[in-house]
Amino acid sequence: MINIQLLTVAAVFAALALGCTSNDASNNGALATEIEPRPTPHIDWSDFIRFGGTTYLPWHIDKDPPLQDEDLGPLFGRVEFKYDGIVTDPFYSPDNRKDGDAAYLEIGTPVYIVDGYKPEFILAARRNGKLSLYMSDSHPNAETGSDLLDLEGKVKYIGVNSPQDSKSELAAIIDQLQIDSLVSMILDAPVDLNIRNDPESDVYFLAFHLYDGITFSRGYVPPHNLMSGGIQLPVAFRIAIGDTIQLSE
Repeated sequence: MINIQLLTVAAVFAALALGCTSNDASNNGALATEIEPRPTPHIDWSDFIRFGGTTYLPWHIDKDPPLQDEDLGPLFGRVEFKYDGIVTDPFYSPDNRKDGDAAYLEIGTPVYIVDGYKPEFILAARRNGKLSLYMSDSHPNAETGSDLLDLEGKVKYIGVNSPQDSKSELAAIIDQLQIDSLVSMILDAPVDLNIRNDPESDVYFLAFHLYDGITFSRGYVPPHNLMSGGIQLPVAFRIAIGDTIQLSE
């Protein structure tokens, strides 16, 4: 009788132990499922490179015929850090950008001066096997427009493009004397990055067509007389652009 009772008690403990083991295994499986690493988020960075304290962008600039090796000047630098696939914080501040940083160019990619232009204005690099132009956007130490743009004697004509699509030409300035005057105003204008646009104001795009086939455009807000990059233009500039638009209507 005693032996039967002992066997029964032993069987109960064995069943309890088996149940605990089964539950532990189940819990461990659930825990393993819960702590699976999340996939790295994909971030669509705005394309840029940064050199000499200047941020350069590939937007709104092109060349026809396309840029060739013979258009390149000396090597200016190499990419030292790539954001894409490495920086995973979508709120990573642009203030953290350093010289040698790039959004998409591979580490070690050579960046060149463009023959005939100051490196403060444009640079060139290969992306996906194609030469691309990068234009200066802003520099914290820029004092005048000439610290960002290199236009003297290079502009063939200036187009005033639509605020709606930035590409439809509303008017064109083709008189060389007027072009040279407007270019001088831009290069001499002070730069102030603290000025903010009224979001309700229309942003026109001034398209600069250069003699060598490079075309680029920059945003221009007539009410504030402000060009992108913080270039604060004189009243005479706004009058000239306004007159050009009115004459074309």
